[in-house]
This record gives sequence, structure tokens and C-alpha cells, in this order.
Amino acid sequence: GRRFAHLSWRDMRRWEARGVTFGSHTARHPRLTWLDEAEVRLELQESRAALRAGCDRAAPLLSYPFGAAGKREARLARESDYEGAVALARRWRGSRFDIPRLPVYLWSPPRPGIGLTSPAEWLMAAATNRCAVGTSVIHRLRPGRVGAPAARREKPAGL
Repeated sequence: GRRFAHLSWRDMRRWEARGVTFGSHTARHPRLTWLDEAEVRLELQESRAALRAGCDRAAPLLSYPFGAAGKREARLARESDYEGAVALARRWRGSRFDIPRLPVYLWSPPRPGIGLTSPAEWLMAAATNRCAVGTSVIHRLRPGRVGAPAARREKPAGL
């Protein structure tokens, strides 16, 4: 499939020097609600460790892949020393581990969530997030991916 360029660690450190803070999005982008607890912990810990090594500081926030998270994922994020986490297209529920956010797409307006189009943006975000389940299924069935059935997954060296 099509791959997008990612920021290098050097670029991220430069942005951080300008006041930008990078958050965690897990190590391999699985749908956390489909993983067992040990796999979720590993995803969160590996992501924080990579950001700590690459940017010289731990990521304070987590953005749940696909916005998918429940009470268990919030608890595990808290236990993994995150300060808060964001989820997609939902209402504020009073928890810093369930902060609502809008995704940003190519078709997003310059200032998402502001103005007359805001209600439509929230509906579109919810619908798009539901469609992302297909992507999760494809990722889950590929061998070697976190969340793949155990018989199809290879263990990384050293684990």
C-alpha cells in the first residue's frame, strides 16, 4: 500500500525545541480493544520507550489508535505513566484518559471543529472511525502483527 513519510527523530527534536510536544500512538498501531492486557501494556511501553530514546523525553499523552478505548485501556494508559489520552469523536466524559478529539483528514477545514460545519464534522468523524474497523481486521489477520492470532504471529527477538 501507499506509505507516507514520517518525521525523523531529528525533525521531531527540532519541533520540540520550538514548543511542540509529541504524544504516543502505540508502537504498531493496533486496535487496543482487540488485544489482551499484556499486548496493550507492551504497545504502550514500547511506544513511550521509543519516544523517550528519540526525543530525550517521555510522551505525556496517548492517542488511542482508531480512537478505540474503554475503561481497561484508560486504566492501562494511567498505569503506564501517561498523563492523559485522547479518543475519537465522542463526548466529554470527565476523564483525562478519554479526551474527545476530531481526526484531521485531507478534507478537514483549516480549523476543525469550529464554526457552522462542526456538527457535521463530528458525525463524519464517527462514521469514518466505524469504517476503520475494516483496516483493523486486515491488520489483525496479517502474520507478524500485534493482535494477529497467536499461531500466525512471530515473537520479536529478545521477548
